[in-house]
Amino acid sequence: WYDVPAIIFYEFELELKKPEDVTLLKEMAKQHGVEVEGFADFMPEWFILSARFSDFLHGVDAANFFYESGYFRGVGPTIVGVPEYNPK
Repeated sequence: WYDVPAIIFYEFELELKKPEDVTLLKEMAKQHGVEVEGFADFMPEWFILSARFSDFLHGVDAANFFYESGYFRGVGPTIVGVPEYNPK
């Protein structure tokens, strides 16, 4: 068996549908206390955001909110899994 403990971060990534959507992104982020940290390397339409001091519990909740808004092409939380072998 493999147990994969997951570490959930406050950060998440978001892809704009078009470059002009950056204004909408900044407005929504400000309204909910989400910080726009910058661009994702090598992905010009992707932004890195932080929900650390926001209305959301963590990045997964924030990513879900932005995804369900329908205004953005793609949204994903930052989750790191570290596989450990655990024979049972």
